Amino acid sequence: MTKMVPNVLKKRRGGVLVTVLFVIMAITVISLGLFARTDMNLACGKNLAVRMQMDALAYSGLEHAKALLINPQGVDTSAAGYWQGQSGLQIEPGGSDYYDLTITQAAAGVTRRCSYTIQCQAYRIVNSERIAQSNLETEFRLHPAIAYWQGMQKLLPAEVTVNGDIYYNDLCTISGTVNGDVFAGGAIVNSGSVSGQLYPNQTDPAVASPVLGPSGTPIGCITVIGIPRFEQACQFGPRVAAAGNALSHLLGA
Repeated sequence: MTKMVPNVLKKRRGGVLVTVLFVIMAITVISLGLFARTDMNLACGKNLAVRMQMDALAYSGLEHAKALLINPQGVDTSAAGYWQGQSGLQIEPGGSDYYDLTITQAAAGVTRRCSYTIQCQAYRIVNSERIAQSNLETEFRLHPAIAYWQGMQKLLPAEVTVNGDIYYNDLCTISGTVNGDVFAGGAIVNSGSVSGQLYPNQTDPAVASPVLGPSGTPIGCITVIGIPRFEQACQFGPRVAAAGNALSHLLGA
């Protein structure tokens, strides 16, 4: 005897099957979405890590440029009188991270020969393709060093040559040769030869002493700035010179 299954029971079983298939499909779609989101988060994390590494490399490049502007003895300065930068530099030779430095001296302004714009572009190359980069820029200023300071006389004679910046406490007349900038507390009359700029009416000069390395080559200087009066400069000048001499002696000069 054959037992007949009611049509209602068959319809219920078919509905359950459709529901199960729908749930399985929903779980699959949600899982695929989670996997895709996880992959995206992982890629974003990797990109952020690479960006941070490029930023750090760019900051290192800026510090590299500052160091060579202060101590340019080991680089070529013949083209412009200062190091203008270089391309394809690396901290780890043979790696895939590089940085380019571009240094530009200020075109105008007070102590323009001491003011520079430094641009650094750090990047990573993989399979001959640049995959990431970071660009940073900064302004850098060296402290001017006064090579000749005059408080009483108002004339630089024609037979005198000064290699460096000079400062006069009052108005002055330049008849000699100055291979540097001229600062004065008053007006400046230039009838000689000045390779740098003229800065009249300046009241904030500096006293400086060079620091020599083991070979006797200048590697830096000790500078005291913000001295408003000639009498104070006379007081601090010998002390700064003695400090520069002592430091040079410690360095083997």
